[in-house]
Amino acid sequence: MISFETTHLYQFAFFAPGSRLEPSPEIIADLLKAFSGTDFMPTTIQEMRLGPIAQTRQQLHLVTKKSDWRIEFEPHRIAFTKTYVPNSEIGTLQKFSQELDDYAARLSSVISLNGTRLSYVTKGWLKEMEDEELENVAEKLLTMSSFYQENTPVEWGYRTVARYETSIKDNVEIVNVITDINRIQGLRQENTKDKEFSCIEIGFDINTFQNNKKGRFQLIDAGVFMQKAETISQRLLTEIEEIIS
Repeated sequence: MISFETTHLYQFAFFAPGSRLEPSPEIIADLLKAFSGTDFMPTTIQEMRLGPIAQTRQQLHLVTKKSDWRIEFEPHRIAFTKTYVPNSEIGTLQKFSQELDDYAARLSSVISLNGTRLSYVTKGWLKEMEDEELENVAEKLLTMSSFYQENTPVEWGYRTVARYETSIKDNVEIVNVITDINRIQGLRQENTKDKEFSCIEIGFDINTFQNNKKGRFQLIDAGVFMQKAETISQRLLTEIEEIIS
């Protein structure tokens, strides 16, 4: 099975009314107690509220010292995000899931919410390829007009969205599965000089169906959902490898 040469992020999101926490000495003290033994620290950013009169307010975040982990308390969701930090290892999906289980359990000791949706998002790059290899991948995935057959695209995108049924906590759930496969270009430093590169970027967005508004999830359900998401993403990577190899 192909794997990411560089993984940019893993993210689990818990959608629930009331997920936004007002920053206060009391809630910050409770979070510090729940996350003791970790290097999470509370911080705030300005949040803009749109309307007839624009307003700003403070949004509470928990961030690790390296800024690789972030827990954001947004108006309608709590996002647990682990991002790639240069000169550091982001780790495997399994490691992310283990850490997520721990952090979700800690947070559930502070707040109790009934979630309406769960989601998992990841994005990464495959190893760098030669132009000919990238063009072969495009030919297998895309149907191009004659102009682009004559003038090879240097960037392109392939997106698929499907839904399937599965069980989560003995409930039948409809799950959206979104896959993005893109050819991207960029610059990287090599011997103090910028060098162009091209590679394939793959992204997955796996989430429960948005039209089901019933509050049926708890924070501690993160692990069950992530097991499903891991199985789907591994199957998709295997199938993508069969197509592009």
